[in-house]
Amino acid sequence: MRYTQKHPQHTYTKRDIYYFSRVIPSDLQHHYSKSRIIQSLKTKSVHRAIMASKMLSAKLDDYWLGLRLKQRANLAFTISPSCDGCDGQYRYTCGLTIGLEGVPEAMC
Repeated sequence: MRYTQKHPQHTYTKRDIYYFSRVIPSDLQHHYSKSRIIQSLKTKSVHRAIMASKMLSAKLDDYWLGLRLKQRANLAFTISPSCDGCDGQYRYTCGLTIGLEGVPEAMC
């Protein structure tokens, strides 16, 4: 017997209208004031709800990936404790050197 899902993934209905709902991942909670994103899909059609929920879910996944990459970049570009005589340039832990103007330059 095949299991059939009552609603498309990440959706529920209220008064026959489909709503999109996703829990915000715990590592991104500090970016939001609530723990869940809920958005009306403004449709009673299951087929339109499927397409809309897939699109919203993909957009959220992309956005959340960008937030995670930005967080990792902020951690990766922390200033090292010593400059090792870089003439006013700061060496970052990834090996990139940033000049006083903030433009990447050759390494010391």
